[in-house]
Amino acid sequence: RFGPLLLYLATGLLITLGLEYHATEMTDRWQYKDLMPRLPVLGTGLLPLLQWLVLPVVALFSAAVFARGWSRA
Repeated sequence: RFGPLLLYLATGLLITLGLEYHATEMTDRWQYKDLMPRLPVLGTGLLPLLQWLVLPVVALFSAAVFARGWSRA
């Protein structure tokens, strides 16, 4: 039941990791402030990863509630 959601989240996390690593380490497009918590191995910021975990789940849940509300009308 949760397989598609887990695949969706894992894909988003991998893309986020790749883009953050590319932008901060390879092309130096931006840097994190010293206050940003980072993953020890890649140095990727923790907040962009948490953002990817929280926001899509909230959006999908909201869409499901919204769709159920419409189907009852």
